[in-house]
Amino acid sequence: MNFGKMGARCGFGSAGLLGWASFPVGIIGTKFGPNGGGEGDGLSGDASHTAETDRFRIDMPNYDVELKWVEYWNGYIKFNGAAEANGPNAILVKAAWESAAGVLTSFYDADGTTRVVTLQPGERRRLYPASKLIIPGASLPYIRNRVSVGSAGQQWPANRIAHGSLNSMGESNNQFGTGAGTDQVDFTGEFGTTSNKFYAFGPCGIYGIPADRVRRKRIALFGDSMCTVSGVDGTPNYGDTNGYAGYLERAINSNYAMITAARASSRLQWVVAGMANQLALIGPYVSSAIIQLGPNDIFTGRTLLQTQTDFTTLVTALQAYGIACYGVTVTPRPLTTSNSWVDGGATVNASAEAIRQSYNTWLKGLPVGLRGVYDVAAAVEDQARPGYWNAANPAWTSDGTHLAQPAMTAAVSVIDLNILV
Repeated sequence: MNFGKMGARCGFGSAGLLGWASFPVGIIGTKFGPNGGGEGDGLSGDASHTAETDRFRIDMPNYDVELKWVEYWNGYIKFNGAAEANGPNAILVKAAWESAAGVLTSFYDADGTTRVVTLQPGERRRLYPASKLIIPGASLPYIRNRVSVGSAGQQWPANRIAHGSLNSMGESNNQFGTGAGTDQVDFTGEFGTTSNKFYAFGPCGIYGIPADRVRRKRIALFGDSMCTVSGVDGTPNYGDTNGYAGYLERAINSNYAMITAARASSRLQWVVAGMANQLALIGPYVSSAIIQLGPNDIFTGRTLLQTQTDFTTLVTALQAYGIACYGVTVTPRPLTTSNSWVDGGATVNASAEAIRQSYNTWLKGLPVGLRGVYDVAAAVEDQARPGYWNAANPAWTSDGTHLAQPAMTAAVSVIDLNILV
Protein backbone atom coordinates (compact mmCIF):
# COMPACT_ATOMS: atom_id res chain seq x y z
CA MET A 1 0.00 0.00 0.00
CA ASN A 2 1.36 3.34 -1.04
CA PHE A 3 1.25 5.92 1.74
CA GLY A 4 3.71 8.29 0.08
CA LYS A 5 7.26 9.25 1.01
CA MET A 6 7.98 11.66 3.80
CA GLY A 7 11.06 13.84 3.87
CA ALA A 8 12.93 15.44 6.75
CA ARG A 9 12.82 19.19 7.10
CA CYS A 10 14.96 21.81 8.71
CA GLY A 11 14.22 23.25 12.10
CA PHE A 12 12.58 20.15 13.63
CA GLY A 13 14.17 18.39 16.56
CA SER A 14 15.16 14.73 16.47
CA ALA A 15 12.29 13.87 18.78
CA GLY A 16 9.88 15.20 16.20
CA LEU A 17 11.44 13.07 13.49
CA LEU A 18 11.22 9.88 15.52
CA GLY A 19 9.46 7.21 13.53
CA TRP A 20 9.12 9.18 10.29
CA ALA A 21 11.23 6.77 8.28
CA SER A 22 9.49 3.69 9.65
CA PHE A 23 5.90 4.80 10.10
CA PRO A 24 3.64 6.38 7.45
CA VAL A 25 2.21 9.80 8.10
CA GLY A 26 -1.53 9.93 7.58
CA ILE A 27 -4.69 11.88 8.25
CA ILE A 28 -5.19 12.23 11.99
CA GLY A 29 -8.17 14.54 12.28
CA THR A 30 -9.97 16.73 9.80
CA LYS A 31 -13.50 16.58 11.08
CA PHE A 32 -14.06 20.19 12.06
CA GLY A 33 -17.26 20.26 14.02
CA PRO A 34 -19.25 21.45 16.98
CA ASN A 35 -19.36 19.86 20.37
CA GLY A 36 -23.02 20.39 21.05
CA GLY A 37 -23.37 23.10 18.42
CA GLY A 38 -21.39 25.91 16.83
CA GLU A 39 -18.58 25.02 14.45
CA GLY A 40 -16.06 27.53 15.73
CA ASP A 41 -15.31 31.12 16.63
CA GLY A 42 -14.58 34.00 14.30
CA LEU A 43 -12.03 35.78 16.46
CA SER A 44 -11.57 38.92 14.37
CA GLY A 45 -12.05 40.53 10.99
CA ASP A 46 -10.65 43.94 10.18
CA ALA A 47 -12.62 46.86 8.78
CA SER A 48 -10.47 47.05 5.65
CA HIS A 49 -11.53 43.51 4.67
CA THR A 50 -7.93 42.41 4.31
CA ALA A 51 -7.53 40.00 7.25
CA GLU A 52 -9.45 37.49 9.31
CA THR A 53 -8.68 35.18 12.21
CA ASP A 54 -10.76 32.07 12.87
CA ARG A 55 -10.60 29.24 15.38
CA PHE A 56 -12.01 25.80 14.68
CA ARG A 57 -12.67 22.96 17.10
CA ILE A 58 -11.35 19.58 16.04
CA ASP A 59 -12.97 16.26 16.87
CA MET A 60 -9.97 13.96 17.36
CA PRO A 61 -10.04 10.17 17.06
CA ASN A 62 -10.10 8.25 20.33
CA TYR A 63 -6.35 7.54 20.42
CA ASP A 64 -3.37 9.83 21.03
CA VAL A 65 -1.72 11.22 17.92
CA GLU A 66 1.51 13.03 17.15
CA LEU A 67 0.82 15.96 14.85
CA LYS A 68 3.34 16.36 12.04
CA TRP A 69 1.94 19.15 9.90
CA VAL A 70 -1.15 20.96 8.66
CA GLU A 71 -1.61 21.82 5.00
CA TYR A 72 -3.17 24.89 3.43
CA TRP A 73 -4.23 25.41 -0.17
CA ASN A 74 -4.76 28.70 -2.00
CA GLY A 75 -7.47 27.15 -4.12
CA TYR A 76 -11.00 25.90 -3.77
CA ILE A 77 -13.68 23.50 -4.95
CA LYS A 78 -16.35 25.15 -7.03
CA PHE A 79 -19.93 24.80 -5.94
CA ASN A 80 -20.75 23.37 -9.35
CA GLY A 81 -18.90 22.65 -12.55
CA ALA A 82 -15.31 21.41 -12.83
CA ALA A 83 -14.24 20.84 -9.27
CA GLU A 84 -11.02 22.76 -8.62
CA ALA A 85 -9.74 26.28 -9.21
CA ASN A 86 -6.84 28.44 -8.02
CA GLY A 87 -7.27 31.48 -5.83
CA PRO A 88 -7.03 34.76 -7.80
CA ASN A 89 -4.19 36.31 -5.77
CA ALA A 90 -1.50 35.53 -3.21
CA ILE A 91 -2.52 35.16 0.44
CA LEU A 92 -0.64 35.26 3.76
CA VAL A 93 -1.29 32.52 6.31
CA LYS A 94 -0.36 32.19 9.98
CA ALA A 95 -1.51 29.34 12.23
CA ALA A 96 -1.25 27.83 15.70
CA TRP A 97 -2.58 24.81 17.56
CA GLU A 98 -4.60 25.36 20.72
CA SER A 99 -4.95 22.46 23.14
CA ALA A 100 -8.21 21.73 24.92
CA ALA A 101 -6.58 23.40 27.96
CA GLY A 102 -5.82 26.56 25.97
CA VAL A 103 -2.05 26.05 25.41
CA LEU A 104 -0.86 27.45 22.07
CA THR A 105 1.76 25.83 19.82
CA SER A 106 2.89 27.92 16.86
CA PHE A 107 3.26 26.54 13.34
CA TYR A 108 6.22 27.36 11.09
CA ASP A 109 7.29 27.02 7.50
CA ALA A 110 9.76 24.27 6.59
CA ASP A 111 12.68 26.49 7.62
CA GLY A 112 11.54 26.31 11.24
CA THR A 113 11.60 30.10 11.69
CA THR A 114 9.01 31.67 9.37
CA ARG A 115 5.58 32.06 10.95
CA VAL A 116 3.73 33.94 8.23
CA VAL A 117 3.92 32.26 4.83
CA THR A 118 2.86 33.45 1.40
CA LEU A 119 0.81 31.12 -0.79
CA GLN A 120 0.65 31.97 -4.46
CA PRO A 121 -2.55 31.17 -6.39
CA GLY A 122 -3.02 27.39 -6.45
CA GLU A 123 -0.11 26.73 -4.08
CA ARG A 124 -0.28 24.23 -1.23
CA ARG A 125 1.95 24.67 1.81
CA ARG A 126 2.69 22.60 4.91
CA LEU A 127 3.15 24.27 8.27
CA TYR A 128 4.87 22.41 11.11
CA PRO A 129 4.58 22.63 14.91
CA ALA A 130 7.45 24.30 16.74
CA SER A 131 8.10 21.13 18.76
CA LYS A 132 6.85 17.59 19.13
CA LEU A 133 3.10 17.83 19.65
CA ILE A 134 1.09 14.96 21.13
CA ILE A 135 -2.69 15.40 21.01
CA PRO A 136 -4.71 13.36 23.52
CA GLY A 137 -7.25 11.02 22.01
CA ALA A 138 -10.90 12.13 21.95
CA SER A 139 -9.87 15.63 23.04
CA LEU A 140 -11.40 18.75 21.54
CA PRO A 141 -8.53 21.08 20.62
CA TYR A 142 -8.68 24.04 18.25
CA ILE A 143 -6.67 25.27 15.32
CA ARG A 144 -6.26 29.03 14.85
CA ASN A 145 -5.90 30.42 11.35
CA ARG A 146 -5.16 33.98 10.24
CA VAL A 147 -5.40 34.80 6.56
CA SER A 148 -4.71 38.18 4.98
CA VAL A 149 -4.29 39.85 1.62
CA GLY A 150 -2.59 42.99 0.36
CA SER A 151 -5.64 45.09 -0.43
CA ALA A 152 -9.41 45.18 -0.07
CA GLY A 153 -9.80 44.25 -3.72
CA GLN A 154 -8.22 40.85 -3.17
CA GLN A 155 -9.74 37.62 -1.84
CA TRP A 156 -8.92 34.32 -0.19
CA PRO A 157 -10.50 30.87 -0.41
CA ALA A 158 -13.47 30.50 1.89
CA ASN A 159 -14.17 27.05 3.30
CA ARG A 160 -17.89 26.59 3.61
CA ILE A 161 -19.09 25.83 7.12
CA ALA A 162 -22.13 23.65 6.61
CA HIS A 163 -23.75 20.42 7.65
CA GLY A 164 -21.68 20.09 10.80
CA SER A 165 -18.28 20.05 9.14
CA LEU A 166 -15.77 22.43 7.71
CA ASN A 167 -15.45 21.14 4.18
CA SER A 168 -11.85 20.07 4.33
CA MET A 169 -11.13 20.96 0.74
CA GLY A 170 -12.73 24.40 0.68
CA GLU A 171 -15.84 25.41 -1.22
CA SER A 172 -16.64 28.55 -3.19
CA ASN A 173 -20.46 28.40 -3.31
CA ASN A 174 -20.10 30.46 -6.49
CA GLN A 175 -19.09 33.48 -4.40
CA PHE A 176 -15.31 33.28 -4.32
CA GLY A 177 -13.67 35.50 -6.90
CA THR A 178 -16.85 37.29 -7.96
CA GLY A 179 -15.74 40.69 -6.69
CA ALA A 180 -18.53 40.73 -4.12
CA GLY A 181 -16.09 41.20 -1.26
CA THR A 182 -12.67 40.23 -0.01
CA ASP A 183 -13.98 37.39 2.12
CA GLN A 184 -17.25 35.73 2.97
CA VAL A 185 -17.21 36.23 6.74
CA ASP A 186 -15.33 39.14 8.30
CA PHE A 187 -17.06 38.80 11.64
CA THR A 188 -16.67 37.93 15.27
CA GLY A 189 -18.82 35.47 17.17
CA GLU A 190 -19.89 31.88 16.81
CA PHE A 191 -20.62 30.28 13.45
CA GLY A 192 -24.03 28.98 12.58
CA THR A 193 -26.06 31.81 14.12
CA THR A 194 -26.87 33.70 10.93
CA SER A 195 -26.76 32.81 7.27
CA ASN A 196 -23.74 34.99 6.45
CA LYS A 197 -21.45 33.20 8.88
CA PHE A 198 -20.94 29.99 6.98
CA TYR A 199 -17.58 30.87 5.43
CA ALA A 200 -14.11 30.92 6.93
CA PHE A 201 -10.53 29.96 6.15
CA GLY A 202 -8.80 26.86 7.48
CA PRO A 203 -6.42 24.02 6.60
CA CYS A 204 -7.37 21.28 4.19
CA GLY A 205 -5.85 18.51 6.27
CA ILE A 206 -4.14 17.66 9.55
CA TYR A 207 -1.47 14.99 9.35
CA GLY A 208 0.50 12.87 11.79
CA ILE A 209 0.92 9.40 13.27
CA PRO A 210 -0.62 7.49 16.16
CA ALA A 211 1.47 8.18 19.25
CA ASP A 212 1.74 4.46 19.97
CA ARG A 213 2.89 3.71 16.39
CA VAL A 214 0.02 1.26 15.88
CA ARG A 215 -1.42 1.27 12.38
CA ARG A 216 -5.10 2.23 12.26
CA LYS A 217 -7.68 2.79 9.58
CA ARG A 218 -7.74 6.27 8.07
CA ILE A 219 -10.82 7.04 6.07
CA ALA A 220 -11.68 9.48 3.28
CA LEU A 221 -15.31 10.32 2.51
CA PHE A 222 -16.29 11.43 -0.99
CA GLY A 223 -19.90 12.50 -1.12
CA ASP A 224 -22.66 15.08 -1.31
CA SER A 225 -25.01 16.42 1.35
CA MET A 226 -26.11 12.87 2.15
CA CYS A 227 -22.56 12.33 3.37
CA THR A 228 -22.50 15.30 5.72
CA VAL A 229 -26.07 16.19 6.60
CA SER A 230 -29.40 14.58 7.36
CA GLY A 231 -33.00 15.56 7.87
CA VAL A 232 -32.34 15.72 11.61
CA ASP A 233 -29.43 18.17 11.29
CA GLY A 234 -30.27 21.85 11.26
CA THR A 235 -28.69 25.25 11.84
CA PRO A 236 -26.94 25.99 14.09
CA ASN A 237 -26.64 22.59 15.82
CA TYR A 238 -25.69 20.34 12.94
CA GLY A 239 -24.98 16.74 13.72
CA ASP A 240 -24.97 14.72 16.88
CA THR A 241 -23.54 15.85 20.21
CA ASN A 242 -19.99 15.62 18.84
CA GLY A 243 -20.78 17.33 15.56
CA TYR A 244 -20.88 14.24 13.35
CA ALA A 245 -23.53 14.77 10.69
CA GLY A 246 -24.71 12.40 7.99
CA TYR A 247 -24.78 8.66 8.45
CA LEU A 248 -21.18 8.02 7.37
CA GLU A 249 -19.65 10.48 9.82
CA ARG A 250 -21.91 9.22 12.60
CA ALA A 251 -20.96 5.62 11.91
CA ILE A 252 -17.22 6.36 11.97
CA ASN A 253 -17.50 8.81 14.87
CA SER A 254 -14.21 9.06 16.79
CA ASN A 255 -13.19 5.45 16.11
CA TYR A 256 -10.86 6.45 13.29
CA ALA A 257 -9.40 9.57 11.73
CA MET A 258 -11.23 10.79 8.65
CA ILE A 259 -11.11 13.49 6.03
CA THR A 260 -14.32 14.66 4.37
CA ALA A 261 -14.19 15.72 0.72
CA ALA A 262 -17.91 16.22 0.42
CA ARG A 263 -20.30 19.08 -0.11
CA ALA A 264 -23.94 19.67 -0.92
CA SER A 265 -24.97 19.06 -4.55
CA SER A 266 -21.68 17.43 -5.48
CA ARG A 267 -21.54 15.03 -8.42
CA LEU A 268 -19.13 12.39 -9.65
CA GLN A 269 -19.11 14.36 -12.90
CA TRP A 270 -17.69 17.44 -11.20
CA VAL A 271 -15.21 15.67 -8.96
CA VAL A 272 -13.51 13.79 -11.77
CA ALA A 273 -13.41 17.00 -13.83
CA GLY A 274 -10.87 18.42 -11.38
CA MET A 275 -9.46 16.45 -8.47
CA ALA A 276 -5.67 16.81 -8.61
CA ASN A 277 -5.39 18.72 -5.32
CA GLN A 278 -7.91 16.51 -3.58
CA LEU A 279 -5.89 13.45 -4.57
CA ALA A 280 -2.62 15.06 -3.45
CA LEU A 281 -4.08 16.02 -0.07
CA ILE A 282 -5.82 12.68 0.51
CA GLY A 283 -4.25 9.93 -1.59
CA PRO A 284 -1.01 9.22 0.29
CA TYR A 285 -2.58 9.58 3.73
CA VAL A 286 -5.62 7.30 3.98
CA SER A 287 -6.15 3.56 3.84
CA SER A 288 -9.84 3.43 2.83
CA ALA A 289 -12.22 5.62 0.84
CA ILE A 290 -16.01 5.48 0.98
CA ILE A 291 -17.64 6.97 -2.13
CA GLN A 292 -21.23 8.07 -1.60
CA LEU A 293 -21.36 10.21 -4.74
CA GLY A 294 -23.82 9.42 -7.53
CA PRO A 295 -27.31 10.57 -6.47
CA ASN A 296 -26.95 14.07 -7.91
CA ASP A 297 -25.65 12.63 -11.18
CA ILE A 298 -28.55 10.24 -11.57
CA PHE A 299 -31.28 12.66 -10.53
CA THR A 300 -30.03 15.52 -12.72
CA GLY A 301 -30.06 13.61 -15.99
CA ARG A 302 -26.70 11.83 -16.25
CA THR A 303 -26.98 8.45 -17.94
CA LEU A 304 -26.13 5.13 -16.34
CA LEU A 305 -22.99 4.81 -18.47
CA GLN A 306 -21.83 8.33 -17.63
CA THR A 307 -22.30 7.74 -13.91
CA GLN A 308 -20.53 4.38 -14.05
CA THR A 309 -17.67 5.87 -16.06
CA ASP A 310 -17.14 8.75 -13.63
CA PHE A 311 -17.31 6.42 -10.63
CA THR A 312 -14.72 4.17 -12.28
CA THR A 313 -12.43 7.16 -12.94
CA LEU A 314 -12.52 8.24 -9.29
CA VAL A 315 -12.01 4.73 -7.92
CA THR A 316 -9.14 4.02 -10.29
CA ALA A 317 -7.39 7.25 -9.27
CA LEU A 318 -7.71 6.37 -5.58
CA GLN A 319 -6.58 2.79 -6.12
CA ALA A 320 -3.39 4.11 -7.72
CA TYR A 321 -2.45 5.25 -4.19
CA GLY A 322 -3.19 1.80 -2.77
CA ILE A 323 -6.48 2.92 -1.23
CA ALA A 324 -9.21 0.33 -0.67
CA CYS A 325 -12.46 1.72 -2.11
CA TYR A 326 -16.05 1.13 -1.01
CA GLY A 327 -19.32 2.19 -2.61
CA VAL A 328 -22.71 3.24 -1.24
CA THR A 329 -26.01 2.50 -2.95
CA VAL A 330 -28.17 5.45 -3.98
CA THR A 331 -31.23 6.09 -1.82
CA PRO A 332 -34.69 7.03 -3.16
CA ARG A 333 -35.67 10.54 -4.23
CA PRO A 334 -39.43 10.92 -4.80
CA LEU A 335 -40.54 13.89 -6.88
CA THR A 336 -42.88 15.37 -4.29
CA THR A 337 -41.60 17.86 -1.74
CA SER A 338 -44.42 17.22 0.69
CA ASN A 339 -44.70 14.52 3.33
CA SER A 340 -46.78 12.33 1.03
CA TRP A 341 -44.16 9.58 1.08
CA VAL A 342 -45.56 8.69 4.49
CA ASP A 343 -49.00 7.80 3.11
CA GLY A 344 -47.79 6.51 -0.25
CA GLY A 345 -48.78 9.55 -2.28
CA ALA A 346 -45.33 10.29 -3.68
CA THR A 347 -44.39 9.83 -7.32
CA VAL A 348 -41.03 9.03 -8.87
CA ASN A 349 -39.17 9.98 -12.01
CA ALA A 350 -39.44 6.68 -13.86
CA SER A 351 -36.32 7.09 -16.00
CA ALA A 352 -34.11 8.26 -13.11
CA GLU A 353 -35.47 5.50 -10.90
CA ALA A 354 -34.60 2.89 -13.51
CA ILE A 355 -31.04 4.24 -13.65
CA ARG A 356 -30.83 4.28 -9.84
CA GLN A 357 -31.83 0.64 -9.62
CA SER A 358 -29.44 -0.40 -12.40
CA TYR A 359 -26.60 1.59 -10.84
CA ASN A 360 -27.19 0.02 -7.42
CA THR A 361 -27.21 -3.46 -8.96
CA TRP A 362 -23.94 -2.63 -10.73
CA LEU A 363 -22.36 -1.38 -7.50
CA LYS A 364 -23.35 -4.50 -5.58
CA GLY A 365 -21.50 -6.55 -8.19
CA LEU A 366 -18.27 -4.95 -6.87
CA PRO A 367 -17.03 -3.43 -10.14
CA VAL A 368 -13.63 -1.81 -10.55
CA GLY A 369 -12.16 -3.83 -7.71
CA LEU A 370 -14.39 -2.38 -4.98
CA ARG A 371 -13.69 -3.99 -1.62
CA GLY A 372 -17.29 -3.67 -0.48
CA VAL A 373 -20.60 -1.82 -0.86
CA TYR A 374 -22.83 -0.40 1.84
CA ASP A 375 -26.41 -1.07 0.75
CA VAL A 376 -28.00 1.90 2.47
CA ALA A 377 -30.82 2.04 -0.09
CA ALA A 378 -32.08 -1.39 0.96
CA ALA A 379 -32.13 -0.24 4.58
CA VAL A 380 -34.27 2.85 4.04
CA GLU A 381 -36.58 2.29 1.07
CA ASP A 382 -39.88 0.47 0.94
CA GLN A 383 -38.97 -3.01 -0.28
CA ALA A 384 -42.45 -3.48 -1.70
CA ARG A 385 -42.24 -0.18 -3.63
CA PRO A 386 -38.68 0.50 -4.83
CA GLY A 387 -38.06 4.20 -5.30
CA TYR A 388 -40.08 5.17 -2.25
CA TRP A 389 -38.96 5.70 1.31
CA ASN A 390 -40.01 3.29 4.01
CA ALA A 391 -43.61 4.28 4.68
CA ALA A 392 -43.46 4.82 8.40
CA ASN A 393 -44.51 7.34 10.97
CA PRO A 394 -42.49 9.26 12.03
CA ALA A 395 -41.30 9.82 8.47
CA TRP A 396 -37.95 8.40 7.36
CA THR A 397 -37.17 11.57 5.38
CA SER A 398 -37.78 15.23 6.06
CA ASP A 399 -37.64 16.46 2.47
CA GLY A 400 -37.75 13.42 0.19
CA THR A 401 -33.96 13.38 -0.15
CA HIS A 402 -32.24 13.45 3.25
CA LEU A 403 -32.55 10.99 6.10
CA ALA A 404 -34.72 11.71 9.13
CA GLN A 405 -33.95 10.00 12.43
CA PRO A 406 -35.43 6.50 11.76
CA ALA A 407 -33.63 6.28 8.41
CA MET A 408 -30.45 7.70 9.95
CA THR A 409 -30.45 4.96 12.55
CA ALA A 410 -31.03 2.31 9.88
CA ALA A 411 -28.28 3.69 7.63
CA VAL A 412 -25.71 3.89 10.42
CA SER A 413 -26.37 0.24 11.25
CA VAL A 414 -25.36 -0.71 7.69
CA ILE A 415 -21.90 0.90 7.91
CA ASP A 416 -19.69 -1.97 9.07
CA LEU A 417 -16.30 -0.44 9.87
CA ASN A 418 -14.74 -3.89 10.17
CA ILE A 419 -14.61 -4.34 6.38
CA LEU A 420 -12.45 -1.22 5.99
CA VAL A 421 -8.69 -1.60 5.87
